[in-house]
Amino acid sequence: LEDKAARCARTAALARQAGEAHSVLEVLPSLIGAQAHLGDIPAARESTEELAPLAEQERQPFYMYVVIQGRAGVAFFEGRFAESEALAQQAFAAGQGIQGLDAAGVFGVQMFSLRREQGRLAEVAPLLRQFVQATPAHSAWRPGLVLMFAELGMLAEARTEFEHLARDRFASIPEDASWVNCMAMMAEVCHALGDTVRAQTLHGLLLAHSGNNVVAPPLVACYGAVARYLGLLASTMQ
Repeated sequence: LEDKAARCARTAALARQAGEAHSVLEVLPSLIGAQAHLGDIPAARESTEELAPLAEQERQPFYMYVVIQGRAGVAFFEGRFAESEALAQQAFAAGQGIQGLDAAGVFGVQMFSLRREQGRLAEVAPLLRQFVQATPAHSAWRPGLVLMFAELGMLAEARTEFEHLARDRFASIPEDASWVNCMAMMAEVCHALGDTVRAQTLHGLLLAHSGNNVVAPPLVACYGAVARYLGLLASTMQ
């Protein structure tokens, strides 16, 4: 991540010097994501605000969407939940019709994150079982759904789903930009279930990321240091 952030920063600097606004526009989303994962939220905020006028100038809907999402992510991280929710709703509206963008899915992640921090997950409990039944077992939503079960005290359901995801050292969870976020969710579920064997597995998987932040990429939501989740796993293993 440090190398990625450095490469993106160098590319953006060279593009600025050359007056190539579109090249700056293209690299900033990647830089924002890397900065957020490294825990440099002030830098991610600064990059987001640099992106804003460029996106407006070039009339690029996707990048304008990224700006609103970045602002919502920073507000969430700083505990400004009402502002984050308002921005999330703006982003959802702005994302409608952008090809290849799952604006509804991102909005769902934001609402899950916000309601969880507000202690209001029970409000969505009636929809939970129906949503699980309609969600494929390989869906990227699965870790969040299992965590929701655990948060609501539905431990039998959480254990059943957790067993599926934990097979072959959690091999069913893709190693993409959301992998650390998913593993952090699994760490919380593992702790809630007191699963000492899986705690050891998860601890080994997450250890290489101990200096980073847990982020729903690129900056949809930021959940704090990976070290916290390693601590939960260490506690589970006693």
